[in-house]
Amino acid sequence: MSDHDDLKHAFVYPGVGFQYIGMGVELIDRFPEVQEVFDEAKEVTGLDVRRLWESGPAEDMSDDLKGMTALTTYGYAYSKYLFRMGLTPAHVAGYSMGIYSALSATGALTFADTLRCLHHSYRLMREETKDVEGDMVGVVGLTQEEVQALCDMVRPHGIIQISNINGQRHCLVAGEKPAIEQFVPLARSEGAFEVRALGFDLPYHSRLVLDAAREFRLWLEDIEFRRPVCPILSCIVLDDLVSPKELRQEVAYQISSCVRWYELILGLKERGVRHFVEVGPGKMLSKMTRGIFRGAKLYWVENLSGVETLAEAHRARSKARRGGAGGTD
Repeated sequence: MSDHDDLKHAFVYPGVGFQYIGMGVELIDRFPEVQEVFDEAKEVTGLDVRRLWESGPAEDMSDDLKGMTALTTYGYAYSKYLFRMGLTPAHVAGYSMGIYSALSATGALTFADTLRCLHHSYRLMREETKDVEGDMVGVVGLTQEEVQALCDMVRPHGIIQISNINGQRHCLVAGEKPAIEQFVPLARSEGAFEVRALGFDLPYHSRLVLDAAREFRLWLEDIEFRRPVCPILSCIVLDDLVSPKELRQEVAYQISSCVRWYELILGLKERGVRHFVEVGPGKMLSKMTRGIFRGAKLYWVENLSGVETLAEAHRARSKARRGGAGGTD
C-alpha cells in the first residue's frame, strides 16, 4: 500500500434509529459555533434540536422525523468540527437517511436545503402510506438469498422485499404487515437467530414509497445541488456521486431502494479506504463495518480522543511532506 493510502479515510453517517437523549453534549462544550447550527435548524424546521439532544423528550426523539432532524444536525455539526481538526475524507457515505448528513457535510446541499429535503421527503412518504399498514423487521442469521426466497414465498400476502443488506447474514425486510407476519415465523423456522421488529414509522426502502420517490425527484429540480468536496458513495448503485444530476437521483430514489451497505463497505475497501469515522451517535455502523472488513480502523465521534489521534497523524504527515518538499534542491 502506498504512503498516501495508509491514512485514507471515509466519514460514514448513520440513519434513523440510532439517536438518543444526551447525544452530542461533548460537541456543545467543545464547539460553541454549534449554536449557529441549532439556530438554523430551528429557523427551517421549527424544532429546538439542542433541546432534543440534551433532554428530549423521549417521544420526540423516537419520532422518525424529529429523530432524523436531530441526527442530520448532529452529522453536519460534527463534520464541521472534524474538518476544523484537519480531517479531509476521501469519501463519505450515508446509511439510509444518513445521506442527508453526507450531503450537508460535503457542501452538496446547504444545511437549510438539506433539512427542507428531509422534511419534504418524509411528508411525501407519509402521505403515500397513510392507507397502508407497513412494517420493517431485522433478520440476523440468514443469507441474502435465503431471505429473498422467504420474501418470494409470502409475497401473495402483500408487498415485501429486502430493504437493507447490512452484512452477509444480516438484512432488513420491509413490506405490508400481512406479508411481514407470514415472513417472521418462516425466518425463525429456517434458522434465523434474530428476527426483530424495528419500530419505524414507515416502510423505508421499499416499493410502498416508490410513488413518493418519483414525486420527490420532480420536486428536487428546484433545489440547488453542488459538487461535493469529496465523492459521496451511493448505497444504491455503489458509484461515486459528484454531479448534481447524480445526487438528485440518489436522494430521491434511495427512499424506495435497497440500501446495499455490505457492498458499499467493500467498495470503500477497494478504493483504498482503511479508516472509517462514524459521524453519528453510537457505533452501530462501526460494528457492521468490523463484520465486513476485518482490517478496518474504526473511529466514532463519541470517542473524540480516538478521532484526534487520526487527525494528529494527518497533521504530522502533512508537516513531514512540507518539510521534505522544502528541503529538496
